[in-house]
Amino acid sequence: MSYTAIAALISGKRPLWLYDLTLGATTTRYAARSANYTYASNSYTASSIAHTRIRQTSAIGRAETTIVLPRTDAFAIAVRDNIGTLETAITIRHGFVNDADQEFVVKFRGRVIDVRAMLGTITLVCENRFTEMRRKGLAAVMQRPCRHALYHTGCGLNIADFETAGTATAWASPVLTVTEAGAQADGYYSGGVVTYAGARQMIVSHTGTALKLLGPVPDLAAAIAASGSASVSIAPGCDLSTTTCNGRFSNIDNFGGFPWMTDSPFDGRAIG
Repeated sequence: MSYTAIAALISGKRPLWLYDLTLGATTTRYAARSANYTYASNSYTASSIAHTRIRQTSAIGRAETTIVLPRTDAFAIAVRDNIGTLETAITIRHGFVNDADQEFVVKFRGRVIDVRAMLGTITLVCENRFTEMRRKGLAAVMQRPCRHALYHTGCGLNIADFETAGTATAWASPVLTVTEAGAQADGYYSGGVVTYAGARQMIVSHTGTALKLLGPVPDLAAAIAASGSASVSIAPGCDLSTTTCNGRFSNIDNFGGFPWMTDSPFDGRAIG
């Protein structure tokens, strides 16, 4: 092999990183370069986006990768405002601009687990999907109240079957006023869910038409401010008791607690 051919293997390369960033149902694509780029029929917008070293390790605490974006970046702001309420997915590819075959290799797949806003930048802390699968799952706990999360696995209820259409007329953080909530006794929606435009938030407590939320619902406050009201859906909560499970939801067959449990076998006393 000639010197020129050997040198071409280690020089003349123009590396390129491509980022597919998904929040909810929306995907934003960036190319870490000064000009836009097209790959697999998708357009990647030129950006100053950057990331830290991508590590392959079984140590959960060392497998994080951070992505740094300008503080004014629309996607970064949306993730910051919706962290914990909308699902995220991150894919990072690596290739070369002057590769005629456009052979890009996936270097990272994961999700955003934290957002850090700093002076001039927003940093997305991402967890590798393979590392995520190594996390220890929660074991079933033997307890009097139900151990299942309402409307999730184990509980088995479909939230759509219990939602009531409502009109949100005011937002004074963290309290959302929903007219239809007043039709039920206080506490009926405590531990329940409010939904707006596909985004959900937990209802901490319910008194009359006032629903105290765990946090803001994306874009809901702006919608109320612009139109004076907004259409939402509200679903009742559960206090994890057999009475509520059976009476409100008719779901006693899926009750995950042990209401007749008396003494604990782990209190140090001899059994016999």
